[in-house]
Amino acid sequence: AVIAGYSFDGIRIFEIMQGIKALRALPEVDPERVILYGRGEMGINALYAALLDGKVERVILESPTGSHLEGPYYPQVLTVTDIPEVTALLAGKVRVTGNLPIEIEQALGRLSPPVTAQRANLAECLE
Repeated sequence: AVIAGYSFDGIRIFEIMQGIKALRALPEVDPERVILYGRGEMGINALYAALLDGKVERVILESPTGSHLEGPYYPQVLTVTDIPEVTALLAGKVRVTGNLPIEIEQALGRLSPPVTAQRANLAECLE
């Protein structure tokens, strides 16, 4: 994958997006109410999938990484952006449970008005 210019994390984003597409094709699923959940680095992959999809209702991150320096790894991503900026782009759709990295908290706090993404538990994230 790396030789072709891809990372395994980048491929995971593609797989998540294919899963979203498959979910929306099911008759029992409301295509406007898709929620993504991921823990750690997988939450960040879900975050990028939501950004690229543009129609995901919410992204729930459990103890996400605060920077691509910690993962997940996409070729050259740090030359363009980092996790706090992407989180800020989706601020109204993001909920965080568990550890909220200071980098993400600061990025959300700089928005006008400031956004609070931290929730005590998964049930609060679904509200």
